Amino acid sequence: MPIPFKYTNRKEEDHYFRAVETAKGKIRYYIVKNKAGYTDLIEEIPNGFEVVELPEEGRVIFRKKIPKKITEQERLIVEDAVRELSAFNDFMIFVESNQIIVFHSQFNSLAGQEENLTAEEAKEMYGETKKWKRYFESMYFTLIDDRKRIFSVARPVFTQLFGRWNGTLEKSDDLMYLADKYCQHLGKDTFFDLIPLELEDE
Repeated sequence: MPIPFKYTNRKEEDHYFRAVETAKGKIRYYIVKNKAGYTDLIEEIPNGFEVVELPEEGRVIFRKKIPKKITEQERLIVEDAVRELSAFNDFMIFVESNQIIVFHSQFNSLAGQEENLTAEEAKEMYGETKKWKRYFESMYFTLIDDRKRIFSVARPVFTQLFGRWNGTLEKSDDLMYLADKYCQHLGKDTFFDLIPLELEDE
């Protein structure tokens, strides 16, 4: 009996994927969490498609594959800097196309306004959190020149009425330099001392 492809996200929710033929003969894919009763579940991911778990709430999407321009070594440079230099105790590194994004859990704060909890400490205080814990964007490393491997680093800037934009801090062809210089401020009261280039002349 064929075994359908299954993806389990961090909430321990199983996801299955249907391939449904449309009236025009094309294939459309759907995500279901209960496989019972379906005869059109795929057994493997089709060429050119990918399953992605989004960091914010663990939502799973099925989409056409987006090429990643970031190398695994570059991702690890940022991850190591956050782990070794920042005050975050619960974070996630997400790669999307030409960008490395640092996420922090809701039990950690950007500027150290509250104690930054580990996943285990949050579980002890609030019970099982994996079903509802959220993550938020903290810092962005964007590849702006593929050939020269030049990156920009930016942080979220918050405005009135819950608005926000991403403020550029610096650009360099040395990602390790950028990661070490700026990740050390994550989860600390020095985070908001990082002035975006767009605001330096104001």
